[in-house]
This record gives sequence, structure tokens and C-alpha cells, in this order.
Amino acid sequence: MKRWLGLAALLALLFALPAAARVDFDYDSIDPAVKVHDLAGLLSDGEEARLAEEMQALGDEYETDVAAVTVDENPGTAQQLAEDIFDYCGYASGNDGVLLLIDMDNREVWIATRGQAKNAVRQSQIDPILDEIAPKLTARDYADAVEVFIDCVRYELACYAAEQNGESLPPGYEAPYTPVSTSGSTANWPLRILVAAGI
Repeated sequence: MKRWLGLAALLALLFALPAAARVDFDYDSIDPAVKVHDLAGLLSDGEEARLAEEMQALGDEYETDVAAVTVDENPGTAQQLAEDIFDYCGYASGNDGVLLLIDMDNREVWIATRGQAKNAVRQSQIDPILDEIAPKLTARDYADAVEVFIDCVRYELACYAAEQNGESLPPGYEAPYTPVSTSGSTANWPLRILVAAGI
């Protein structure tokens, strides 16, 4: 009887714990039809429009929402805000999505995925993708950083589509970064990459 009472008390405690609150952020400022939201003012109007067009085309090709958001105010972490943007702003409404968040407030950068995009842009590849993005952020080449993100996501989506269809990538189609062949190698990757980026 004591064993069951102990289990009941534990379950009651777990259910009593509050759910993680969403980050205090103006989610209405994000239009999911627009694939780049430069709220931190890091891009020119032309760069923002060009990158958004590229992401739209990439998303249409692979039926995956590809987007980037920059912010200069974030009371949470980059991970929290990126996940909340997916949850509350309408991105990945078709279930599949990849989002790059550049957080200038906390000096963090995060890549979040949803649906089948988790299988395409795998956790084991996010670390080397960020390794490619980091030097661009350090140099304040923010448009180039987003461009690298697009190139890497395009490669991963193409690889996943080819794998699902039992096909091979066309000759000369090479990764824009150094892929990691083994999983489980990216523990605490955001902490390491942020120090390297120095943004």
C-alpha cells in the first residue's frame, strides 16, 4: 500500500509542475507567409527579400517550411523562442519545417526542426552546419550566414528525398559543409558554437 501511495504522490507532483511558459515575444509580428523576418535589422531590404525568395522556392520544392528570424530582444533562450515561433506563429503548418533563429540579445543561434525535417536535417548534422555559419556571424556577414543555412538545408533535404526515393544525388552534388557520419556527437552544441561565433 505504501508503494502505491508513493507512486500516486509522485504522479501528483509531476502533474502539478507548471508547463514551460512561452517566451514573452510579439508573435503577431511574425507572418508565416514571409520566410525571413529581420527584426534585429541585420539585413538590407534587398537581402531580406532575396533570401526570403530563395527559402520560399526551397520550401515549395521539398514541401517544407524553411524560414529565418533575427531578433534583438529575447527574454528567453534562442531555443525557447525558436520552438515557440514554430508553435505560435504558423510556420510548419504542413508539419514539416526548418527554422534558423539569430538571437542578438543573448548572442545565440539555433536551428529548430519540425516533422519530417527532423529526419532530413538531423541533429548530428546541425553542429557542422553551425560551424559553417559561425564565421559569417563573427564577420557580421549576416546575409551570407543565412545563405549558408539555405545551402546546407537544401543539401540535407535533397539527400533525404533521394534516400526516400531510392535514388542517388546527381554527380558533383557535394555537401556545403563537412557532414558527421555518426549520431550523438552534438551534445551541448549550441554552447560551443556560440562561443566560437562570438556574435
